[in-house]
Amino acid sequence: MGKFTVTIDTDNAAFADDPGHEVGSILRRIADNTERGMPRPSATKTATRSASTASRKEIEDMTTKLTHADLRQFTGTGQWFRHSLMRTMTYTEGVQYLAETGGAYWLVDKVATLQLEPKVRTEEFQSWKLKVNLEKTTAALTCDDGNGNIVHSETIDFTDFPLDEVELWVEGNVILLPSEH
Repeated sequence: MGKFTVTIDTDNAAFADDPGHEVGSILRRIADNTERGMPRPSATKTATRSASTASRKEIEDMTTKLTHADLRQFTGTGQWFRHSLMRTMTYTEGVQYLAETGGAYWLVDKVATLQLEPKVRTEEFQSWKLKVNLEKTTAALTCDDGNGNIVHSETIDFTDFPLDEVELWVEGNVILLPSEH
């Protein structure tokens, strides 16, 4: 495999005050793509990130794009992942892929930790929907009981989640994609 270099200059407004999580997410996606033999960041195998040469969007474009079709490929699961904070919760390979590729560990954390809420916890089946306004980079997260009865809803003031919407289900302390049911 050839060599490529990624330089990320976080001294501009494209990154938050503490860019560690965001930079880690970008690097994880690049590493994952490299391990899978996916295309590297550019033909010259060099990517530079600075205020004057590349936007955050261009850096994100170097990584694999998450698509609805990607998520539909997951049917069933052969491996479960234990949630690091909520040790009674596990999630499937499809959810792991969503978290890695979509930079959405925050969403998995949100679904898992909201199981502490009595109104959420008592529902044996939960349908979580994230609807993203891609232009405004905001979202709405709702949880219903599978029959349309909302048990939790909130507004997400900022997200860079790449899809317009995604649905997760929780059943038996397992977070899964609907296609994995």
